[in-house]
Amino acid sequence: MNVILVTTQEDPLLERESLSMLMQKRVKAIIATPTSANSDMWQSISEMGIAIVFIDRYLSEVTHASVIGFNNEASACEATRYLAQQGHRRIGWISGPLNTSTSLQRLKGYKQGLKAYGIDWEKQYAVVKNFRDPLASQALDELLSLQEPPTAIIIGNTSIAPMIMSRIRQLKLSVPEDLSLIVYHDSHWSRLLSPSISVIKHPLEELADKALLSLSGERQKPCELNSTLIKRESVARVK
Repeated sequence: MNVILVTTQEDPLLERESLSMLMQKRVKAIIATPTSANSDMWQSISEMGIAIVFIDRYLSEVTHASVIGFNNEASACEATRYLAQQGHRRIGWISGPLNTSTSLQRLKGYKQGLKAYGIDWEKQYAVVKNFRDPLASQALDELLSLQEPPTAIIIGNTSIAPMIMSRIRQLKLSVPEDLSLIVYHDSHWSRLLSPSISVIKHPLEELADKALLSLSGERQKPCELNSTLIKRESVARVK
């Protein structure tokens, strides 16, 4: 196989241009993490007989795509419950835009985790940012400026985590003494930092294997792979 690798940087216009190029090249299949836009173009691609495999998120309007994702709702719930088990009652959530299935599922799981421990859902503790925005670290400032700031935060995407960590250093906060952290997904820096960062780890190799196996072009039942909460040093127990 010849592989064409394209990154859209969450930009719907760039995605549309990329899809147009792939259609012109008459590719046999596309494995993609779609933006929330361009459903019409994805549908046209499907009607051309090009196999589509959506990974991590999906577009409900594109009915002939195979979908391989993660158990976002369950993993977010587990992370929130773990923080509550450690005594945290004010748990912040930093999310990507809520126009993607992934962000919606994770937010729902976060709310479920709070409810399981009798913690009321308060909108002020959930901040939505575009993870590609260089000012996305302001999400931390918004949470810390609350009258009762969170004692723990779940960061819903690994791309924003370095910016948040940098902002934590600028504010001279200590992890986990001043603020406990859990991050989606695992990366090399999360293990190497001191303290090491607790993460929700996705089974990326399994995702890749299943995506390749789905290239038959036949409609398949949506598949959810199990992510794992890796407990490291960035979560403290509240006494």
